[in-house]
This record gives sequence, C-alpha cells and structure tokens, in this order.
Amino acid sequence: MIDPGIVKSGIGLWFGGHMDLFALAIAAAGFALRIAAARGAHLSGDESLDFQLVNRPRLADVYQATLDNAHPPFFFILLHFWRLLGTSELFLRLLPIVFGTLLLWVTYRWALSLYGRAGALMTLTLLSFSPAFVALSSQVRGYTLAVFLMAASALTLERALGARAAGWIAISSTFLALAVLTHYSAIIFWAALSIYALIRLKEGRAERPQTRVFTAWAVSQLAVGVVFGCLAVTHLSHLRGSELERGVKASMLRAEYFQADQDRPIPFLVRQTAAVFRFLSGSPLRGLVAL
Repeated sequence: MIDPGIVKSGIGLWFGGHMDLFALAIAAAGFALRIAAARGAHLSGDESLDFQLVNRPRLADVYQATLDNAHPPFFFILLHFWRLLGTSELFLRLLPIVFGTLLLWVTYRWALSLYGRAGALMTLTLLSFSPAFVALSSQVRGYTLAVFLMAASALTLERALGARAAGWIAISSTFLALAVLTHYSAIIFWAALSIYALIRLKEGRAERPQTRVFTAWAVSQLAVGVVFGCLAVTHLSHLRGSELERGVKASMLRAEYFQADQDRPIPFLVRQTAAVFRFLSGSPLRGLVAL
C-alpha cells in the first residue's frame, strides 16, 4: 500500500520544482484575457485625447502638450514612439497590455520573496483575473505602466534590502522616479515605500552594517524628490486652480473629492473605501465579499 504521506510529499516536490511554469501559465491566461478585452474596442474620449496629444511630429511638441494634461509625461513619451510602429487601435492597446502582463510577473516574484508560494500564487491569480486590472490593461492610458513601475520598485527594493546592495537601491529608485513621472498616485506609494524601507533598515542594523545601504537609499530618495520638485514647478503649477482642476472636482470625479459643504469625514472614508473594493472586484457583490 502506498503511503499517502509519500504521495503528498512527491506532489509538493513536483509543484515546488515547476511552480514558475505554473505561474507563467496563469500569467499567459491573464495576457490572453487582456488581448480579448482589447479586440474590437474603440478608443474612448480620454484615449483619443491621449493619442492626439502624442501624435505630433516632434517630441518637444509632445512634452509641451503634456504641461496642460492631468498626468506627467513619461507614458506619453513612450506612446509617441510606439505609434511609429503602428496606429491601429489593437496595436496601440498592446503597449499597456505588455506592461499589464509584466506587472503580473513582477508582483508574483515580489510576493514570492515575502509571502512564499501560496501568497505569490494568490497575488498572481487575483491580478491576472481581476476585472479592473484586465480593463485597465486594455486601455491606451498610463495606468498599467505606473503600477508596473511601482511593483518593480518594490521588488528591487526587496532585493536591495536582502542582499544589502546599494546597486539594487539605485535600480529601485529609478523605477520609482519613472513611476512618479507616469502618474501622480505614485507619490502615495513613494511615501509608503519610504516608511517600509526605514523600518527594514532599522531592523537589519543588528545583523550587518547598514551605513552604505542607508546612504545610498537616502541619496536615492533625494533624487526622487528632485524629480517630483521639477514636476511641481513645470507641471503641477500649471494645473493648480486651472479650469481642468475645477471641472474634475465639480463633475468628473466629484464623488471622489471630499466636498466640505456636503460630506462628513467618516462616511466619506467608508464610502470611498468600499468603492475601491467594488472597482477592483468588478461588481458591488464581489466588492462586498472582498471588503
């Protein structure tokens, strides 16, 4: 009679040895879903505006046009060159789909380093089949690029802290700076990642000297701060108090902004937190379960 423990152990060994292949299969399924979502889709109003912004002969003209846009210029620069290879709607969507698929693998490797195999596969599965991420990956917008860069920054930071390597710190900060240059929501991520890094560096002081790594991290944070400072001077200063800002607050994203004359802080936080889960899950019922 075969010992069930031996069978279970054998399955575990096989799964452990082939886990990356299993993860690649899940990521491939996620890629196929994104391609299916992109096929036959027409450019929305926002996507059309973004394409018009980048469809200019000179890169300098593209950058100048981004100064009046709500987002930083990095994605628009990439899309400006991408459109030279093709301008069909499916081909344009292929750029964010690539970043959306790379995001799957990067977050899988990041979760694997922190939470082990079960946590990594759960993370990969959720992102691969989340209706919100599938939809975002098929839009000609910079969202998947921004999230990919943030995830890459987290993964390389983890490598830096684990190996006590200043070089990985520089790579992590480069990804982070590019994320800030893609979407301003990366600033919130920057703050969270900075707190996390400080805690990890403090915990690791007793194990090995951290002076070189901490210095590299501090310099890199200063560099990211310079990038944001440049954006604040050249870009955000144009948006502050503009017609675009007033229009977004009053109509397009009215519910997402705290309206002091109508909202109360606690109900607003509860409502918007539930809205985040509803968005990520694709429906009110799934959002409630996820919450």
